[in-house]
Amino acid sequence: MVRINEKHKLFIFVDAPEVAPSKDVINILDSGIDNKGMKIETKAIQNVLDRISGTGKVLLFPAGIYKTGTLTIPGETKIYLSAGANVKATDDIHVFEPASNLKSKGLIVIKDAKNVEIRGRGLLMGMAVYSAISLEIMPG
Repeated sequence: MVRINEKHKLFIFVDAPEVAPSKDVINILDSGIDNKGMKIETKAIQNVLDRISGTGKVLLFPAGIYKTGTLTIPGETKIYLSAGANVKATDDIHVFEPASNLKSKGLIVIKDAKNVEIRGRGLLMGMAVYSAISLEIMPG
């Protein structure tokens, strides 16, 4: 805490620097996915997510813009978004799918999945009209 003129208090909170995983990592760029935001990469990203599910490996998104529609994150999946990585909803509203029985459409859908981990300093950027992340948490 820092006091300013004995009247105002300024609280400063600092997290320890986050270290990107260095072992058991699959770099999304190795799959030829565009990180300049020039192409909609929904199918390609979904294929990589499905492929790494259950392997114990971490899917690394380096800095860049990854334009996509709805992504379904399977169980046993680890994702790391590096600082400057933006998984961004495309402007084309028609590529989004409804999240199960929810009326909203989602950028990220996690349903019937256990042990899903999304970490890092990057961003998940949905559209304001639709929900960015849809989670359907089921008992059991």
